[in-house]
Amino acid sequence: MSKLDENVSVLHVEDNFFELADALRKQFEDKILNSAQEEAGVTPLQFAFSRNNYQFLTTSAERVFTPDLLEAFNDRLRLWGNQLLKASHVHVSTPQLRVFLTGFSRNLLKDEVNAVWHFGLSLTRRDGRGKGRVRVLENIFPEDRVARLAMHDFTTVELEFNRLFVHSTLHPYGIEPASGSATILDATVLLDGYLW
Repeated sequence: MSKLDENVSVLHVEDNFFELADALRKQFEDKILNSAQEEAGVTPLQFAFSRNNYQFLTTSAERVFTPDLLEAFNDRLRLWGNQLLKASHVHVSTPQLRVFLTGFSRNLLKDEVNAVWHFGLSLTRRDGRGKGRVRVLENIFPEDRVARLAMHDFTTVELEFNRLFVHSTLHPYGIEPASGSATILDATVLLDGYLW
């Protein structure tokens, strides 16, 4: 079993990644809307917060999506990783659902994980309005240099619906939600996880 090649490009982006992305989005919306009737308005989402680092709503994707749909997504991601990331066998973590409302974000942080790659699939639907963005630091700098970062030090990607981004976990990244996303259904929504 080979590990993923850490020398492959820092960031990969693929549009129209998952043929069943509409079904993922529908199951997300149904879970949120049905919680008003079935769960007395309590959604499966929990608030994640770390001062000056991040704040968002989150839950395991297993609490929102059907097992067959999650398995199809993981299979697609695994196949993509085998082909593009030059690995003979790719492992996919159980995805987490991340929801970023206006005022929520993830500052530029490096994940402290053993996995080689971080992935996100955007399930954000904004119909022509502004989208959220992911920013990935292109180079790894000494800590004293981080305070002086410039725009050219980053790659920024708009989080269009069904756009996959994958980047090395060695590189810090941040999430900037779309402005004006005051409701969960209008928020920046990501399936988030790791490959190794």
